[in-house]
Amino acid sequence: MLPVLTSIDVYKIDSYIISSKDYSIEKIMDNAGRLVAQFIIENINNIFNKNINIIAGPGKNGIDAIICHFYLLYYGISSKLYLFKPEIKHDSIIKRYNIIKNSIYDVKDIVINTDDWYVDGIFGIGFKCKAISKYNNIIEKIDKSSNIISIDTPSGINCDNGQNKGSYIKAKYTLALGYLKLVHLLEAGLDAS
Repeated sequence: MLPVLTSIDVYKIDSYIISSKDYSIEKIMDNAGRLVAQFIIENINNIFNKNINIIAGPGKNGIDAIICHFYLLYYGISSKLYLFKPEIKHDSIIKRYNIIKNSIYDVKDIVINTDDWYVDGIFGIGFKCKAISKYNNIIEKIDKSSNIISIDTPSGINCDNGQNKGSYIKAKYTLALGYLKLVHLLEAGLDAS
């Protein structure tokens, strides 16, 4: 039987891996972003004629999304990166990956098209249903698409109990990084994953 993790379990595993010196946090996030991009390339039909819209939130899940965007561009996929505050959010990771500025947009400008795909990197395992109100409008807008891929957890749902206190993403695919989390099996998280 495969284990199902809580957010604390994930933090402990990450901490152990980093302390073992086998992987840095940068390498872990690079692997996550690259694997999400790889899933997109391998599983979306006619990928070179599709538009991919990456929505990156303020935390580590957002960094995974930014790295995914980098790899999609690297492989010639039409990808746009949407940030909540494009002038300041994750500036160091954007510089490290040398992401071209004209592929970065303000999330308020996102337009939902039925043929496009959307990568949800807004919230990850650390989301605890607090301060959701300022993100509700964007989450509701994105959730109108039926082509959503969530990174690790659907945004707007608590990782440890599957509950939500506002809007949340209902993904076509949720890419569990490493292991399943409680969110994938409980309450709203079961339906949204």
